[in-house]
Amino acid sequence: MRRKGKYLFIFLLIFLIYSGTFAYATETYNIDGKNIFYNYPPINILIDGVKQNPNMKPLMIDNHVFVPVRFVSEKMGAQIGYDSTKVWITYNGDKIVLYFYKDTAYVNDKPVKLDSSVKLVNYGYTYVPLRFIGEAFKNNVKWDENTRTVYIEKEKETGAQISITRLSNPNSSVSATSQSNLTTSATNQGTQALSSNPYTIDGIGFTDIDSVRNVTILTQDTNYNIYTSPTKDAIFVDLNNAILSYGVRGFARDDKIVRGIIPIQLTPTTVRIIITLNSDANYSVSQQDGKLLINLQPISMNLPSSLMVNADVVNIRTGPGTQYDIITQVNNGDILSVIDKSGDWYKVKLQDGTIGWIAGWLTTVYNNSNQVTNNNSNNFSDRRVLTASNIQPSRGSIGQALTSLPYAGKGVWYSIYSAMPTANDLSRFVTARVTHIYLEVATSKAGFLDEWKKRLDDLLPAAHRAGIKVIAWLYTDLKDTSYDASLTAQVANYVTPNGYRVDGVAADIEELPQKDPATASKMVEDYATQTLKNLPAGMPFIAITYPPQYRPNYPYATMAKYFDAIALMDYWHVSSANYTYDDAKNFVSDSIKKVQFLAGNNVNIEVILHGYDDGYGLPSVDELRGALDASKDAVGYSIYTWNTLNDELKDVFANY
Repeated sequence: MRRKGKYLFIFLLIFLIYSGTFAYATETYNIDGKNIFYNYPPINILIDGVKQNPNMKPLMIDNHVFVPVRFVSEKMGAQIGYDSTKVWITYNGDKIVLYFYKDTAYVNDKPVKLDSSVKLVNYGYTYVPLRFIGEAFKNNVKWDENTRTVYIEKEKETGAQISITRLSNPNSSVSATSQSNLTTSATNQGTQALSSNPYTIDGIGFTDIDSVRNVTILTQDTNYNIYTSPTKDAIFVDLNNAILSYGVRGFARDDKIVRGIIPIQLTPTTVRIIITLNSDANYSVSQQDGKLLINLQPISMNLPSSLMVNADVVNIRTGPGTQYDIITQVNNGDILSVIDKSGDWYKVKLQDGTIGWIAGWLTTVYNNSNQVTNNNSNNFSDRRVLTASNIQPSRGSIGQALTSLPYAGKGVWYSIYSAMPTANDLSRFVTARVTHIYLEVATSKAGFLDEWKKRLDDLLPAAHRAGIKVIAWLYTDLKDTSYDASLTAQVANYVTPNGYRVDGVAADIEELPQKDPATASKMVEDYATQTLKNLPAGMPFIAITYPPQYRPNYPYATMAKYFDAIALMDYWHVSSANYTYDDAKNFVSDSIKKVQFLAGNNVNIEVILHGYDDGYGLPSVDELRGALDASKDAVGYSIYTWNTLNDELKDVFANY
């Protein structure tokens, strides 16, 4: 009995100790674009024995303590600056550079491996591993697991001078480069000279009265710029002679228009207020009585009255997405009444009274004069729409001939290890509205073999008769850029015995140096410039490569400069994890957004979806549907490879 009592006491003690760990309220953080549920106990930071209270609290991520880089750097007496890809810190003559999403930092241009990559938290706060940043400042950093406390002992003063760098706002209206990346803007400059004593931001408020939304910023600063982001999901308010008062924090809103408000001390005298949006909005600005008032007005949608179905058989679903159940189906030429819209999906009423949702890219606007206008005619980013003609479908961009955009639309891939498409395959591709086929025909190692030329001889006539374009692709290692450029030109200029030529050429670029971005960029530039000199006039040139999740340092901007499009190998199913619809959708969506961020919003992107077994099984039907739904933000989408899909996945891809 005593022994049982002893064990019960030990059990209760252990329960109390461990239950305390889970007693803290769960919070939600957005880390690198993904919402994370967080319930780790609070972390304390003591610098030279003094407890610190940063506006954004430290976080335990990947079993490492992360802190806002501005807070800890300024506590150490350092200077800090940002641009779109990195943050840099200047301290006692040393310069530390950290790149977003990268696990390597550079101290005086020498690479240093981090415990984990730099994180972007809540859409605007840069977090770094605390141990690295503390030790980079030559301080002693200790972690006490029991009290969850970080102790930092600053180095003794040596009389060294801190190197001060003039920090410029990369998104200021005086920057020609940044101005091209911004849309509508409001500016108030010239009424106030920049002062050595900047004004304070004393508070931020939000009101919603009778559907009139106002963001109020308490400040006397009259020197500001306001911009709408290119993707229209945020409004940036830059106050150019201001500092954040202690305790001024961001907050979330459960609002139809405003998602949340985030204040950031962008430079020592510039505060950025980010108003994140759930839907597009116009704004007006006024200033009175020490307040900057931003009035937000939702942009009303001009919905068409009717739509015409322009595909053979289209599903009507219970909600706006392929994850929702199918109610019924409609046929080519059916007229539907429009009720509402969500994203690229329309809520419609069928002639029998059934109400449901239809994918907008499978419809055209229908008006009373019996004229048909494509539903996405003004949307350059979505090229997966057919015309209403029943004679000859247009495969690719509306408003631009497919001869210049063979990568736009829906594609399938074949490698040198794949069997060639059969007549039945081509027939199914026509029914599935496949617009293009990628066919591998050469490699740097093997060259352009006669047996692979024969593949083009056989496929090109049959594919062109079916109205399907063929893009020849080759694997390039770029060890000899001149050789690879010559090889690419051979493929692009090849003419079959019957006079057929490929509709585009694509280079698979996978072997660039990851730790030397400058060399990688030079390799791509050398190869591309030599290749372009010898391509047939007007032939599209496409770069196939990894997405930024796998190769964050690849030269996407250089690729965008010299290639007509970038085809991203969005292969998410790479472990034994139980992947979901959201996992696949988020991976593809993130790859598109990150390349647009790195290379510019006008880059043409095709996403290559995961369709093979990499040792962990094929993706599930739900995963493929999630990836397909995310691909709407790309110019084109395709699957690697058609032959490796099972019948169920083929049906999902074909019917999408």
